[in-house]
Amino acid sequence: MKLMHGAALAIGLTMQPAGMDRFLTTTGQLTARLDLRDEQQGFVGSTGEVLTIEPSGTWRLARFVNERVEPPHDRGRIPKEGLEALARALVRRRFAELSRRLGRRVEVNAHLVTLSFGDRDTTLVLDPGEPLGPASADAPGSRQAWDDFVGIVETVRGLVKTP
Repeated sequence: MKLMHGAALAIGLTMQPAGMDRFLTTTGQLTARLDLRDEQQGFVGSTGEVLTIEPSGTWRLARFVNERVEPPHDRGRIPKEGLEALARALVRRRFAELSRRLGRRVEVNAHLVTLSFGDRDTTLVLDPGEPLGPASADAPGSRQAWDDFVGIVETVRGLVKTP
């Protein structure tokens, strides 16, 4: 085992943390599409934005009202180093282990932030108009899970450069 590790270092390969292969291919692409949907429920239904990152790193940002998604108003590309940072955040923040639903119990006009990767998704439920941020002292459920979710979303948003 030491010989193989040394050989990998000798030819310049980096060792990937356990679980990275679930999110990143050996060629540096994501293993699935990632969608980040930030939605506010209200009188007209649901409105917000959806950010889509394709496995290649190309991304697009579009507004939506209910099921009608407008053409993207911004787009770009995340380099391979950014995709690796995203995969590391998904592993470190335990995305695969997060509950499907986190956050508050809101009956009307919830603010929903949903992160989907492949066939897995998690939604953080916030009060109407509540900004996404670290779990407050009164946050229901696991504050660590809430903070892990927010950490992943912040990583995603940090990789996408928008005006």
